[in-house]
Amino acid sequence: MATASKTYEAFFFRQRPKAPVECVFVATSADVFDWAAVPTKTSKDLRNFQRPEIQPHVDEIKEFFSNHEENCSPSAIVVGFRRPPRCLDESSAKLNLSKISVGQLVRGRVEISYTDPVDLDVAGKRQLLSQTIGSEIAMTEALIAKLKTSLDSSGVLSADSSRDVAGEEDTATETVSVVGSDAEEDEKDSEADDDAMAVADDSGGASVDALDLLDEDVARLNELKLIRVEDLSDPQVDEFLTVLLDRSKPGLIIDGQHRIRGTKNEKIYFPVTALPDATWPELAFQFIVQNRTARQVPDRLLINIVGKSLTPEELSGIEKRLNDSGIPVPLYQGVMKLHEDPDSPFYGKLKFLGVKGESGIIDAASAKTKIVNFWFDCGALYPLVKHMLPGKTRRERVLAWQTSGLWYQFLKVFWNEAKTLYEHSTLWSNEVEKDGKTPVSRLMRVTITNLTQVAVIQQMAEDLTTMIKGDIKGVATMPTLLPDIDAFHERAKFYFKRLKADFFQDWGDAAKGFDGSKHIRDKYVEAVKFVVSGSKTIESLKKEGKDQHLLYKSIGA
Repeated sequence: MATASKTYEAFFFRQRPKAPVECVFVATSADVFDWAAVPTKTSKDLRNFQRPEIQPHVDEIKEFFSNHEENCSPSAIVVGFRRPPRCLDESSAKLNLSKISVGQLVRGRVEISYTDPVDLDVAGKRQLLSQTIGSEIAMTEALIAKLKTSLDSSGVLSADSSRDVAGEEDTATETVSVVGSDAEEDEKDSEADDDAMAVADDSGGASVDALDLLDEDVARLNELKLIRVEDLSDPQVDEFLTVLLDRSKPGLIIDGQHRIRGTKNEKIYFPVTALPDATWPELAFQFIVQNRTARQVPDRLLINIVGKSLTPEELSGIEKRLNDSGIPVPLYQGVMKLHEDPDSPFYGKLKFLGVKGESGIIDAASAKTKIVNFWFDCGALYPLVKHMLPGKTRRERVLAWQTSGLWYQFLKVFWNEAKTLYEHSTLWSNEVEKDGKTPVSRLMRVTITNLTQVAVIQQMAEDLTTMIKGDIKGVATMPTLLPDIDAFHERAKFYFKRLKADFFQDWGDAAKGFDGSKHIRDKYVEAVKFVVSGSKTIESLKKEGKDQHLLYKSIGA
């Protein structure tokens, strides 16, 4: 066999009396890739628990480390082992991990041996493949024998027996041997997956359908026996060798597979937390707990950090890195401005921390998504304002719209007009329902806020386009009809005068569920456009009968 080994200076410790020993050291991503595999769960690898590699996530990590030399990822890569590495103390004597007590910090080294075919010629690779296949066959036959003897009359493998099978060692090579079943997905950007394993049943022990495992191993054994190395082409030898050697790597990546894949060519140094003597069930448990309990930082908190925790000077030093890492700094700053600018129509109305006593009534993250982004993105507004913006292309004009802050000025004149008309009603109040969360004002519920601005801007664009098309002299254009922000303001005032406060009263049961029903949202936009266009009155929409608008209908009406 072409063997290699890596040795790392390490610290060994134990967190709790019954917890496994942990070993911390520093290694490059290329090193970890050489000796650790990802135990990916597939239909042919029932025992495994890791999710399949997500290529876009790998690409994001590559880009993150390529963009700025200052970028780093201080979070540790977590690994376990199929075959325990050599753990040595400072005198190079074998370290007895069972003797390490809680609070004791032991300096030493960890030595990891693995198969490395990098310098082998074609003949050497063929020989290595033959040896690897032979080891795989022998190991798989041993697993099958153990499974057969461990089966009880119900065809179920007990927890104790499954641990024996999972821990079966082979000093040369060993495939993954795992017990488990599917667990619920946890949606997060780091490493979670809907193929994670469940931990235990109500009795406290895990169980697995041994017949399924047996079928899996028999199928694998038959596949291995069909391989004839002498009949394979050189590329086929490389392909088989890559797959089998990956299965035989001593290390297993529990957390960090995308960071390793994304940086292995760059040889980035990472802290590594290893569990050198943890059992397979313990490794599966660690994967589940790390990924099931992890939660993303709420967007509203990130907005507050960008807007309040950093001085302008501090932010300027990292702003480009944040933007390049997918954090929309200008958008976050816009949300904070919406909340802190005394001239803002939503001054003081946002909540960021979700803590008791916070005065705001509109979730900051929702405001970013459904209010601010509508204006910042310039999508629906672009046909109305493009003549006001410098630049030759749409991209240049939108960038000017964003960087000049013009988007915010348009937002302000639009919603300040609504505030002026509604501030003496409950529509602009800061009151909340008895639950302490839901605004009393329907208009302050961000979905309604968003749909209202969408409907009014749509109607404005349709009206102006109709005027341009109907101008028999051919002099009407968007620049002449809407030359500046003042003209936009006058049109917004015209529409909101029609959208009186009583439009938001007397809604029926059918108007519930805006967030869950596209049909209801579309009907709301329709109702707003009916009113602001002058084609229907609020009274006619409310009037009972077959023509009553869905917004005001009761269930069964």
